[in-house]
Amino acid sequence: MESNLGDIKMACEIGKVGRTRYSWVMCPMCTEKRWAIKKAGNVEGTHRLCGKCVIVKAKRSFKIRNS
Repeated sequence: MESNLGDIKMACEIGKVGRTRYSWVMCPMCTEKRWAIKKAGNVEGTHRLCGKCVIVKAKRSFKIRNS
């Protein structure tokens, strides 16, 4: 069964350990969908970058100037 963006489940419901809440999110760059820890201040939060895209974005924004 496919989850819908924004669905919230407890860790034990998705096969993880603990009592943390997880939200079904999608990366806006690569459109990968995954369970991510629900952040307290992040009300909607259905579009969050995945780990790979965070690195790619950081490399693009970090520019080294030659002396």
